Amino acid sequence: MVITSPNTLWLTRLWVYLTIHSLRRKPQTTHAPNLVCDNLYLDTNNLIVHEHSIYTAHEILQAKCIFDRGGVHRQFLLSNSWVKKFLPVAYKYLTLGPSPEFRRGKPQQGEVFWKMINLIFFVIQYLYMRPKMTTERVNLGYAFFHPHSSVPTSS
Repeated sequence: MVITSPNTLWLTRLWVYLTIHSLRRKPQTTHAPNLVCDNLYLDTNNLIVHEHSIYTAHEILQAKCIFDRGGVHRQFLLSNSWVKKFLPVAYKYLTLGPSPEFRRGKPQQGEVFWKMINLIFFVIQYLYMRPKMTTERVNLGYAFFHPHSSVPTSS
């Protein structure tokens, strides 16, 4: 899972793809030790996951934080407190302790520029992915590339 600043998701996704391309697990691979499966991208304006299922709860709680600027990981967990209904012990364990202050990020200078760049990169990647898409859900602020078909969502 990668969580980005607002309006940078699709630029970040391209950078991640180019950076870790040789370490990525291919979609058809079932056994992939030491490979990365980057199947979820969110920006900080889209931290709430609306698909409430045991699978999604497990995915949210098993995500390992490699780098966390400004308490984003904890804010992600708190934004998805519904997971405690499925996995209460794991949720409690992961949210114990002092909370770093979550900084949403100040409006950036040139915010319109970054919105346009993000939109351009989204359109290019969406057009590339569209013929191959099955259950993936993508938008300017999120990308879910889960290998399983969607479960009914609840808000």
